Amino acid sequence: MMNLLANCAYACTPSEFDDCMAEFMDNGQGHVKNFLYDLPKENYAIAYFPGKRWGSMSNALSESFNAMVSNSRCMPLMDLLEDIRVRLMVSMAEKRICGENIHTILCPKKENEMKLLLKEGMHWRISRSDEDVFEVRTEWNRFVVCLDDRTCSCVQWQHNGFPCSHALQVLQHDSRDVYEYVDDYWKVSFYRQTYQFVMHPFSDLDKPNVNTLINGVRPPITKIPSGRPKKSRIKSAGEISGTKKTVTCSRCGCSGHNKVSCKVVIQDG
Repeated sequence: MMNLLANCAYACTPSEFDDCMAEFMDNGQGHVKNFLYDLPKENYAIAYFPGKRWGSMSNALSESFNAMVSNSRCMPLMDLLEDIRVRLMVSMAEKRICGENIHTILCPKKENEMKLLLKEGMHWRISRSDEDVFEVRTEWNRFVVCLDDRTCSCVQWQHNGFPCSHALQVLQHDSRDVYEYVDDYWKVSFYRQTYQFVMHPFSDLDKPNVNTLINGVRPPITKIPSGRPKKSRIKSAGEISGTKKTVTCSRCGCSGHNKVSCKVVIQDG
């Protein structure tokens, strides 16, 4: 079900979204309808998002940060903040050095993606309609590309800020610089600007040596709950799978047990 929801989220056009949503509804029945009843489409679907999503519809960045500080959550407040500060300072420095060592126009991942997209449509037919308008004929469909507006009828260019395979073939066919039609978001120069600010370290030698155990901010006196403390992040309702995976025996092919506990008599054919 999560894969079907992802298909709906990453569908680029309303018609594609409707097809994916119909399949999602059929498999989820009434539960899906209740889950999405009052949820605006622009909050979870690229096809209806008013701006650019840069090809991302997840909270992976926040989850990465949560994983980074997971072992520091049990620290006192001031120690926790200090630990986060140092981690961010080191991370910013590492990314800044990494950006200085990249000598391509685009980030390496997008450079490789562009090469693959250029190879994808080497045999497509390109026809000019106007100075900046072209028709791209693939093996299955036709697409309209407008270089001046930076649009393609597949709408991937509009959503991602990165030329789709159809647009790249047109740019190459018209002998234009493909990098001029890529949004700055994907360029190394933008990456360097993101991490150009330095988080400066500081020294506390000029401050009085205060015993934090005596004069520091102490936590309130509370009753410690019984049992092992919970450290795992509480998952949302959408992340919890409603069905359990069924075990299938590799010996007899039946479900409900594995080959270790299998008691089915295998008869000779």
